[in-house]
Order: sequence, then C-alpha cells, then structure tokens
Amino acid sequence: MTRPDDSRTRVGDVRAPWLLPLLAFLCVAAFVYVLHLTSYRTFFLDEWTFIVSRRPWDIGLILLPQNGYLTVIPIMVWKLLFATVGLRSYVPYEAALLATHVAVVLLLFVLIRRRSGDLPALAASATLLFLGSGAENIVYAFQINWVGAAAFGLLAMLLLDGQPPFPGRLPAVSLALLCSVMCHTIGIAFVAAVFIELAADPTRRRFLLSLVVPVAALGAWLLVFSTGHGSATPGVFSGVLRGGDGPTYFLTLARFVLSGVETSAAGIAGLPVTAGPAALAVLAGFAGWNLYRQGRIQTWQLGMVGGVLSLFGLAALGRAEGGPLYATQSRYIYEGAVFLLPLAAHAAAELPWRGLWRPALAASFALALLSNMIQLQIRAVSQIDFMRIEVAELQTVDVFRGAPDMTAHGYIDNAAMAELQASDYLAATAELGSPVPRISLDALRQLPPDAVDRVMLNLFGGAVTITADSARSVQGLICRDIESTAGFSINLNVPNGQAVMLQSSAGGEAMVYLGFESPPSPQPVYEGQLSPTTQEWVQLPDTGKPITWQLRITTSDVGLIRICRSAGALLS
Repeated sequence: MTRPDDSRTRVGDVRAPWLLPLLAFLCVAAFVYVLHLTSYRTFFLDEWTFIVSRRPWDIGLILLPQNGYLTVIPIMVWKLLFATVGLRSYVPYEAALLATHVAVVLLLFVLIRRRSGDLPALAASATLLFLGSGAENIVYAFQINWVGAAAFGLLAMLLLDGQPPFPGRLPAVSLALLCSVMCHTIGIAFVAAVFIELAADPTRRRFLLSLVVPVAALGAWLLVFSTGHGSATPGVFSGVLRGGDGPTYFLTLARFVLSGVETSAAGIAGLPVTAGPAALAVLAGFAGWNLYRQGRIQTWQLGMVGGVLSLFGLAALGRAEGGPLYATQSRYIYEGAVFLLPLAAHAAAELPWRGLWRPALAASFALALLSNMIQLQIRAVSQIDFMRIEVAELQTVDVFRGAPDMTAHGYIDNAAMAELQASDYLAATAELGSPVPRISLDALRQLPPDAVDRVMLNLFGGAVTITADSARSVQGLICRDIESTAGFSINLNVPNGQAVMLQSSAGGEAMVYLGFESPPSPQPVYEGQLSPTTQEWVQLPDTGKPITWQLRITTSDVGLIRICRSAGALLS
C-alpha cells in the first residue's frame, strides 16, 4: 500500500494494488459459502412458472412477460440449464445467479476505483457482495433477472467512463443496455442513468445514440405485449394507464420513491428499515460536503441520482398501490444500493485517512459489513422448514404418478408453488428429471403428515363421489342400521378405491371428509343430499397404490340410516 504525505492523506488517496486480488478471494469465498448455505433449496414460486411455461423453443414464449416484465436473457440462461443439468439440482441455477452477482460486484469495484480510489472501491464492492439487506437477489436463483439487469447496466457505464472512442464503443454500449432491459424491465433505470450522464456531458453527448436500439426494442415489446394474455402493462406502467387520482396519486408515488431510497441507504449500512431516514440524511450530508469540496457535481453523479430515482419511480408506477413499505423489499434494496454505493464511496473518498480516522472508519465499515453478512446468512437458511414441506409434497406427487383418479390439473399446493399443477410438474420432471429424491410408498410415513395429506386432498379429494344406485348389490358387505335423530357421524378406514353404501329413510344433508396419514380434514371434500330410501354409494379415490383412506361421513337428521362396508373397511 502506498500513500502520499500521511498528514494530508484522504481515503481516496490510498493506493493498494493487492485489493483486487483480495476482492477476488472474497468473491470466491462468498460464492462457495452461499452456494453451500442454499444447497438445501429447490424450485418454488415464480421459478415453477419458468419451468412449466418456458421449456419449449418458441419465440413467443421467450418474449412473453413474466409478471409483467421482459426477461429474455434469464429465460435463455434457464433453458441452457434445462438442456444441460435438467431439474435434478437447484445448485446450478443458484450458481448462475451467484456468478452474475459476482460480476456486478467486480464491475462496481472497477467503476468506483476509477472515480474514487482503491479503498472506497473495496468497501463498496464488499458491501454489495455480502448485502444481506438485499439478500433476495443473492439467494433466490430466479432473481438472476434483476441482478443481470444491474450487471449489464454497470458494464455500459464502465464502457462510457472517461473519454471512450467514438464510434468504437457505441455498439458495445448499446448492446449492454439492450441486454440490461432484456434481463428485466427494471433495466430502464440504468438506461435513464446513462441518458442523464451523457446528456449532461457535451464531450460524450453523441453517445446518446447508444440508447436508440434499447429504447426502440423496449418500446416495440411494450406495444406488442401491452394488451391481451401476458400483458406487460400490470408490471410496468399500470398505475399511469389506470389513471391516478390527481395530486394524491403523485404524492403516493413520491412517498414510495423516498421510502425506497431511504431503505437502500439503510441497507448499505446494515441498518434496519426504520433507520432509513437517518441513513439517507447522513449520506446526503457527506455527499453535499463532497460536492462543496469539489466545487461542482460530476455528470456520473447526476446519472446515479437519476438512476436510483428512476428505479423506484418505475417500481412505483406499478406497485405504489401496495404502499411505501413495498419499496423496502430486499430486491429493491439491492438495485438501489448499486446506484447509491458509488455516491457513498465518492463521498467517503474525501474523508481523512490518518490518526483516529483510520480505526474509526475501519470499525464503522466492519460493523456495517458484519451486519449485512449476518443478515445474508439468516436469509440464506431461512427456508429450511419451508423447503422440507415442499420436498415432501413433491415426493408425494411422484409416488402417485399415473394414479387413475388423480386430478391432473389439480394444484399441488397453490400457496407454496404458484399454482403448479400436478400434470405440469409430472410432465416437466419426466422430461428434465426430478428435483427431489424419489421414494417408496412406505417412505411416505416418514414425511410431514400435513404436507402429504395436503397433496392427497388437493389431487384426489375431487374424485370422491356419491352416486345413487339401488340396483347395486350389498351382498358380502357388513351393514349396520343407526338412528340419526341427533345427526349421524362415522369414521372408517377404507381401502383404496372401495365404496361405502348409505341408505336413509328420510333423506337429508350429508358431508364427506377425507384424510390419509392424518385424521380427515375439517373441510369436506363432498357435500350433497341423500335421497329417501335410496342406496347411495360413497366412492373413494383409486390411487393405484395399496393405501387406506381415513373417511368421515356426517349427516343431518336423515331418520334411520343404513351403512354398508366391506370387511376391509374398518371402524376407526
């Protein structure tokens, strides 16, 4: 490490050529550690939408919005992974995200080092590397779209830094910005940042031509997908297109933007959301002092300010109705930090690097970094129990693959797997392999019973029927007559695919409840009316496996009721 006159050294004056190798080591360590921490995970939520709907090589499917956003490049990355590793492991998908995250960190380091010096660059890039407040974009493989947009956006800024040759770098800048918006429509924020930076700099203004292709491409895509199925409108400009309610609407947008910027400032420092206003005030104070010392605002600083405001402004157009707290989500903090860290690093570059300043600054940075690292670790392992349940649900579906009475278009678990239907899951795993170990029927008993029963009821509950058939013989069945004056309820253990006969003297309401490993669910799988003196057969689903259903039948006062069952259907 080399320094000029120690009595006047600023943070930005310190030169340390070994910092880049140190950062590279930290990147490798973070990559391996986070990959290890998240190795328990499997696909969930929007990831299943990618898997189910984007496997065919169809340009329409590739361009179709995902939650209202353009995600062409992430889809192509996942399709490449489909072809090479299938769905047998989540690790390669998380590795692709982490590689993209590391690229963002390294690009940020190079960009800040050119503008603010070695130490500010290391501090800022290490903060982003372990940004626990933005952990969603680090531990959730699907977020490669957001992180990819940041990577290409920073690449464009780096290509434009200084006095780049014209038109030599024009195609590369244009391609980088195009790729940014093709990763996620949030890339518009990076286009806006570049536009502001170039528009404010007469010496580089001709590079504004680089924006023509990405803006035109995004405009054409929005025009094509602004109506109909898969509309891009809800995720991008829905608030504007629906029309606001005057000044109140714009005040809502402003609050959303302010909340997002404040939270991003707090996230950089490893502070909770509630510290956002104070964190932003401190950052603004240091930045103002920096501007006072340098006597003018640099064009790249204008670009970064414009970028972060565009980021949350763009998000507000589609999400402001959710309130300012929506802007505090982890994914937004990560993107906001990408814009704020260069500003914070440049402000820190003016601080003294001597005497008590050194340990004070080092300690402050260490505390902020440690806080973010702890948050990152917590977020990385936060879904162990959730994933244990999801794995059990998927294994249950696999056990009953091909079952005669499975509701093929039934949802496995609509709350946890984004409307993933059994037929779609089975088709995807038949083509690409299963993300969970396949187990035997006996091994189901070792899985969480609530998870198993949820799947069994979702996929087989609809197959329970009550059919009137007085001609069907009850010979060989065990029958019992019961007076139902106070209502009737009976619990039975019924072998797979068998039926139970009910015959009431007066008729009335009947409800059927079903369970598998656990007692029957409190929600009936069938509600109907019994006809007087008619044999009505409660048919249990055929799973194709030798299982036993737990059945509960309740009725209102239906007079004298006869129930007939096979010898294998035991009273419980």
